[in-house]
Amino acid sequence: MKVKVVHSTLGCEESSCPTIYQNESGDFVIQGFKLKPEDKQNINLPQGEDAVVVPKEFLQQFVEKQHA
Repeated sequence: MKVKVVHSTLGCEESSCPTIYQNESGDFVIQGFKLKPEDKQNINLPQGEDAVVVPKEFLQQFVEKQHA
């Protein structure tokens, strides 16, 4: 799958910061911080899916950028 960066954390020059990518079909891939197993206990995650945490300010900036 080929992806391109469409939003990255301001001031982050490394690839270890939350980032939003877009693939060839237009779907988004979100890089965030892994949840601890105990934090996933109340989330119903089907096999093959996972959950990550991204700062709310990061997502707000992305949404604002999409509406600009």
